[in-house]
Amino acid sequence: MPTGLIIVLVLYGLAFLIGELAYHGGIDSNITRKIIHIGGGAVTAFLPFLVSFRTALALTAFFIVFIFLSERYKFFHSIHNINWQSRGALLFPVSVLASILLFWELSPIVFSGAMLILGLSDGFASLLGRAWGRHHYFITAEKTYEGSLIFFIITLAIFSVFLIIKGSVGFFPISLALLGTIFLTVIEGVSRNGWDNLFLPLVGGGFFLLLF
Repeated sequence: MPTGLIIVLVLYGLAFLIGELAYHGGIDSNITRKIIHIGGGAVTAFLPFLVSFRTALALTAFFIVFIFLSERYKFFHSIHNINWQSRGALLFPVSVLASILLFWELSPIVFSGAMLILGLSDGFASLLGRAWGRHHYFITAEKTYEGSLIFFIITLAIFSVFLIIKGSVGFFPISLALLGTIFLTVIEGVSRNGWDNLFLPLVGGGFFLLLF
């Protein structure tokens, strides 16, 4: 088995294991699912540097089936044991599959950026917004201004780091990154039932394509 694939499987396994141990240790599943969300997104962002295109497709297809079965038969409580309707767990690997097909062969960097927005921006916005959020708003679902601010800051930071690495810090790329951050923050704010897991990486990847 290739070393890169072993690393990926171990890291994914650790993310799920930490989530399950935290859940059985008494931590709320709304938190444990976001721990797995963040960890899974971070690992996925490095897939182009560890495995091949076909291996990534196979891994993602496996996770789609795995999450579907775990959701149906309720054997993965750290993700599914929540008291509100969400398709986010299943839409996560579906969005990864779509992003692989759309962005991977065009630019691995674009794919990685899209996955970081999915994993870090969305994950920490929900996690910290739930913990610290005091000012709520409702469009299609209840969100917090604090969570949206966290999403904005992390997303802008991701765009900024990638622009610095590229050496492109002119007016146009900075303006486009800011516009993309605002647009993605709006998408996260108006999404419900986990559908932002599908739209965020696809739209984010589109902005990265314009930048790269």
